[in-house]
Amino acid sequence: MNLKSIKKVGKNRYEFTIEINSKSFEKFIDLAYKKKNKNIVVRGFRKGKAPRNFVEKAFGEDIFFEEAINIAWPIALQDAIKESKLKLVKDKIDFDVISVKKSEGLIFKATVTVEPEITVDGYKNLSFEQPEVNVSGKELKNELKKIAKKNARITIVENDPAKIGNIVLLDYKGYVNGKPFKGSEAKKINLELGSKQFIEGFEEKIVGHNTGEKFRIKVKFPKNYSIEELKSKNAEFEIKIRKIQSQEIPKIDDNFAKDVSEFSSLREYEDSIKSEFLAKKKEKVKNKTKEKIANQLEKLAVVEIPSAMIENKKQEIIKNLKNVFASKNLDLNKDLSDPKKFDDTYKQMAIKQIKVDLSLKKIAELNNIRATEEDIENECKKISKHLNLNPEKLKTHYKSKIEYEVLREKTFDFLIKISNENFQKNQKNTKKK
Repeated sequence: MNLKSIKKVGKNRYEFTIEINSKSFEKFIDLAYKKKNKNIVVRGFRKGKAPRNFVEKAFGEDIFFEEAINIAWPIALQDAIKESKLKLVKDKIDFDVISVKKSEGLIFKATVTVEPEITVDGYKNLSFEQPEVNVSGKELKNELKKIAKKNARITIVENDPAKIGNIVLLDYKGYVNGKPFKGSEAKKINLELGSKQFIEGFEEKIVGHNTGEKFRIKVKFPKNYSIEELKSKNAEFEIKIRKIQSQEIPKIDDNFAKDVSEFSSLREYEDSIKSEFLAKKKEKVKNKTKEKIANQLEKLAVVEIPSAMIENKKQEIIKNLKNVFASKNLDLNKDLSDPKKFDDTYKQMAIKQIKVDLSLKKIAELNNIRATEEDIENECKKISKHLNLNPEKLKTHYKSKIEYEVLREKTFDFLIKISNENFQKNQKNTKKK
């Protein structure tokens, strides 16, 4: 492949003139012959068995040119784009053959859409606080209580009535003004009495009732209830208790630590929990800062985004949303009252994501930030450990995606560092004044 010329012919549209020499084109002709020959009949040969030279003699040497061109040009164009270091955008490709001869090869033009140039002036002036985080004794104690509760010994209560702390398996059906309402009925629901999962009074009025008992309770929905038509409404519920279970929560000591972890003492286990808890809190703070930075990058980015790029990203967003909805047995189009109304919302989401992505790429380029092989290896190991996958297979199939995510994260780290340093400087200057 010889990239003869590149010419800008419009906003983010480039015309490539590419040559494939006769020797290379000959290989594509041979591939075309092997693909098409099975359906060709030449006198003196069984269908699909005639040698290429006999086929060309019978039908002309250009019989396989069209198929050879169809095989050749996408490969040659991909190589040319890689050589040009431009980034292709999925869009219509205008393709024209300039000349094609067996003795001279193929010359063609292809006009494509590429990622736009972008400027992000002012990114070095970002200023956001990256606060220090720690884990308090209260947080550690609450986390241990949660873990202990998860490891509670559950036993069925045979004869005693339900009490606070019990887990009750029940059916219920609710009425407002004597009529059922949306979401008013459920069967075989586990409810821990005293957990405050349900509205005020609901759990407390189950206390004292026995397994197999059917009864009614009266409650009132709160003023700030999430469903508008139920706010401040009086309601009546039919309840049936199917089963009552008690929880025996283990004592939090060295034996507990040995039972639920690989550690031999509670102190070691606490240190491990504290470390994990601290990492989660740091990640939460970091994600908030990343969102603030992304919002600023969107404002700083100066770029003309191709319409095809926006449409591609919009469709990607919708596809991802549909997958999320499907995982919850919901239909995206069905659950939105007017899908067309949300089209502009998806478009704005797409524009923001593109601006942020292009900004991060540009900043990485300007500051020589790269995803090294070591970075990619470490990320593959991290993901494979979490998903129980083979790291080598993961790298083979998803290297480019992982490289993109690593580079994105390193660029965010770079911007977080800059913005935090700027924040600290601004704080010092304010105190001096």
